[in-house]
Amino acid sequence: MSHASDGDSSHVLIDGIFDAPNALEILLTMLNAKIDYHERRSFSLRERFGETDHASLKRIEQLTATREEIKQAVTRAKEAGTRLQIRSVLELSHAQETVEQR
Repeated sequence: MSHASDGDSSHVLIDGIFDAPNALEILLTMLNAKIDYHERRSFSLRERFGETDHASLKRIEQLTATREEIKQAVTRAKEAGTRLQIRSVLELSHAQETVEQR
């Protein structure tokens, strides 16, 4: 579903109830893709320009911590014999900063 207003939109990526193994697979797939993206971005900047991408390194650290927290939460759900409700919404909006300003 998408709601648009002045170029802004919202998209449901995940919306369901999952057993622990499936929840873990879905969430880790998303998180690992984000971590891989930032690792490639950091590597590229370092190789091409000899610069450190501090923003990507910080984001990798945050995402890695989130991944561990999610693993623990899923483990608790599995141990309790419960399923997990997951809802993930992607919200797009126009940023005030333009590409040229970066």
